[in-house]
Amino acid sequence: MLASSLFNATAYAAQITIHNAEGLPLENAVVEVYYDTEANQPQEQNIYQRDAAFHPRVLTVPTGSYVAFPNQDTTRLHVYSFSPAKTFDLNLYLQETPKPVHFDQ
Repeated sequence: MLASSLFNATAYAAQITIHNAEGLPLENAVVEVYYDTEANQPQEQNIYQRDAAFHPRVLTVPTGSYVAFPNQDTTRLHVYSFSPAKTFDLNLYLQETPKPVHFDQ
């Protein structure tokens, strides 16, 4: 993969595009830059189910953070992960949001 960037030193902003082996932009990629800021501290975040899709589609979660999965659709939702990084299973629910998931690693 190739990454190109444009940095603005005064605003500490960056625009990064990651390309796959064919040279096409890679969608929903996450680039992490580590430095000592509050951004790396645990946070309480939400991933909403709305219009049959998750919003945001991609979310970076610092270690120690809690993420809730509110359902804003009119159909029941089942959220789960079998990833070695975090396994969880939130059984079917509609209006009441289950307890947030703690991402401890």
